Amino acid sequence: MAAQITRNDPGLDYKPRPTLVPLAPEQAADLPIDTDKASPARIYDYLLDGKKNYAVDPVCATG
Repeated sequence: MAAQITRNDPGLDYKPRPTLVPLAPEQAADLPIDTDKASPARIYDYLLDGKKNYAVDPVCATG
């Protein structure tokens, strides 16, 4: 039955996701950080009382 469904809808075929590889430090150092726009990761850091956030992040976290 599952084979029949897959034959009728090729979009259901299993396709493994590509493996993500982290950037090398020298590549990551060239990426810009926009400190005028909130980042979900930095907002989360702020909510956890972290120190890696900017002034715009707490404003977005509190609404």
